[in-house]
Amino acid sequence: MCDVCDSNEECGDGNDFCVSNRDVLESHCTRDCVEGRGCPVGYECVGLANSSTSQCVPEIRGCEHRANVETPPRLAILRAAALEQLNSSRQQLGLAALLPDECLNEVAQTSSREYALNGQRGTKYARECAPDLLNCACGWTEEYQVTVVEYELGWTRALTLALEFAFAPTVNGADPILTTMSSTRVGIGVLLGGDEAWISFALGD
Repeated sequence: MCDVCDSNEECGDGNDFCVSNRDVLESHCTRDCVEGRGCPVGYECVGLANSSTSQCVPEIRGCEHRANVETPPRLAILRAAALEQLNSSRQQLGLAALLPDECLNEVAQTSSREYALNGQRGTKYARECAPDLLNCACGWTEEYQVTVVEYELGWTRALTLALEFAFAPTVNGADPILTTMSSTRVGIGVLLGGDEAWISFALGD
């Protein structure tokens, strides 16, 4: 959300739009209100002209607030920061650190892009690995994906929230995927889009 765009195809699935702001002559991504389970703080749900759908847009009706947000570093630094937080949380639980894996990094990054475009978790893993886990690329065995949405979302905050969600107790009482003891390697995918981020962890033995 609030990512600069030229077309709807850059803004997620078919329910998310690239909306033009005539006051500043810029276009930014918005998100469907219902699909996103409501709008985050700082956003509100409004109807769009010539459309039957409603979108989450900033209450200030512009994305000027993004100028206050830190510029994210290159992907390698994002991955290193996420891995450091991930292994710190595992260490506190008495679990071994996961080793970075370049092959799984590429898998995770592709998975994050797919998640951002279709709004559904695990579609790449389900398509490529669930039918035949033994032949899954890079020894990919499990995946955890999370999307983070927050007004003025910066990259450090996005990673922190993603890891908090990842280690939080699950609804059904099962252990969080990132606390698995069988995995030894991890790939990390990070896609930042304005006030939203899509982060994937691809695990392997």
